[in-house]
Amino acid sequence: MRKSVLARVVLGVSVGLLSSLIVGMGSSYLLASPTEGLFAGVIVSSLLFVATLILLSWALGSRPLNQRLFILHSFLGLATGILLVVIVLSGVLLMFRGGIETWSQDWLRVDPGVQFASADAWLDAVETQISLDGANRVDIAWPKSSTLPAEIDVSGPDGFKRFHVDPYRATLLEGDYSTWMDWVRELHASLHMKRAGSLLVGLTGLGAIWLSISGLLMRSNLFKDWRVLRRGMGVRIFVGDLHKRLASWLFPFVLLIAFSGMLIAFFGVLSVGPVEILFNGSKGEMYTALGYPMSVSRTEKARMPDLELFTQIVKNEMPGAQVTSVRVIGFGDRDAIVSVRASRQNDLAPRGGSLLMNFRAATNDVLFVRKIDDMGVFHRFNTAMVALHIADFDGLGVRMFYAGASVALILLAILGAVIWVLRRRDRLPENRGGRPKVTH
Repeated sequence: MRKSVLARVVLGVSVGLLSSLIVGMGSSYLLASPTEGLFAGVIVSSLLFVATLILLSWALGSRPLNQRLFILHSFLGLATGILLVVIVLSGVLLMFRGGIETWSQDWLRVDPGVQFASADAWLDAVETQISLDGANRVDIAWPKSSTLPAEIDVSGPDGFKRFHVDPYRATLLEGDYSTWMDWVRELHASLHMKRAGSLLVGLTGLGAIWLSISGLLMRSNLFKDWRVLRRGMGVRIFVGDLHKRLASWLFPFVLLIAFSGMLIAFFGVLSVGPVEILFNGSKGEMYTALGYPMSVSRTEKARMPDLELFTQIVKNEMPGAQVTSVRVIGFGDRDAIVSVRASRQNDLAPRGGSLLMNFRAATNDVLFVRKIDDMGVFHRFNTAMVALHIADFDGLGVRMFYAGASVALILLAILGAVIWVLRRRDRLPENRGGRPKVTH
């Protein structure tokens, strides 16, 4: 029986994955925009794969196979539990990154002023320490709150350096900056294993979806008895009830976080619409279509134009938007590209996701514009999923809710492991007598 169930699982997942890839790839070719095609391919494939898991769980959830489904649920939970705890915990830390860094490094806190100095003044402050001419890339990130500094990252022949500038007074902040939160970010996104790690993170999200669906189908009264916690009947029964109650409360949250996280991870690893066909084999065309100018061919040195000019063009393009970051590719070169991102209040998009404009620095020509209002349905859906995943909307209250739900999710994984240990303990010969039989 166990081999038969395993064979059904392997066959169902394999067929689902293959059909998802085929349909997702086909959907990516039907759309005129290559950018929209890439998002459509990944999103449609992921949705079909989740649908396959639902159907598979439903098939295995019949009465004769319910116990086998519980076994699969238990072992998958054990296999993904540690990864899930690491990914969720690191995600909680990232939501409060600004506050954590200023709390642990007091020198990063700035006194609020009336208004920000210009981005050019910030760069002037950095150039008191390092020459920006010849830098491959300069990234300027506007502060996320009134007490945080502006961040300026410089990548050049001498490596990578990060500077923090008081945004009001355009003065360089001095101190030993700890990069441990950068380490946490890489842990969350790829477990420090690059593309393979991103794939593993995506599969962990897929595993969380399977666990949620299979847990729901194993108990038809999962939501009906959502407040029932039986006391006085033994530790295993109480822990089991608490696990099921948490699962019912967290079901929508887990599906949202797991699916959106899976999309983010898979998009970086699995471009279902092949680059070779959609972009004629040119990664440069793909980067341009997606709005990321990744390289600049060096021509001749040129004076860097006023960044305020580009930020003003962005504000005119989308009234009410606030500039969040500027990226200069090939700083100090005539062929340099300036990429400006902006956010607009009430847009369901991550920070800087409302508007992206790329300019050629030497001529001020607009190379690329991507507005959230003009995005296709798949691109906009993906943008919303990113914002929902990282709680990058509606302020501190949402982040606090996410943090509480994430802690409960970690507890859910721990309780699942405790249930497995207690069941194994109760199966020992010396512990078999006198205990009531309980099913999940």
